[in-house]
Amino acid sequence: MRALSPNPCLAGRRNSAPRLVSFSVGALLLLFPLLAAAETTNHASERDAKVPAVPTSRDALLHHQPDEATVAQRQIQRYGRAEVDRRQREAQSEIDRIYREVMSRSALPNRQ
Repeated sequence: MRALSPNPCLAGRRNSAPRLVSFSVGALLLLFPLLAAAETTNHASERDAKVPAVPTSRDALLHHQPDEATVAQRQIQRYGRAEVDRRQREAQSEIDRIYREVMSRSALPNRQ
């Protein structure tokens, strides 16, 4: 009986080449998600190592600004009553100075 191919040794080689290619492609398809997940985890850990943890206040966590009374209370706690009063007097005197300057420049000249 005659073999299907002219040389029986070559018949086995032809059959193994497609198997090897399909095995290689299958292995790459299975390894790709694993490699991608490992790379993502590696990048995340490097990023977390570079960025220090930032302490957040209660107001930042609640996404709202404190009201004026809370700000005044915190300033008194931090700087003391005398310092807060001095800063308020300086700010008010600066506002008064600017107001007087603007009003003197915008006044109509006297017509006689």
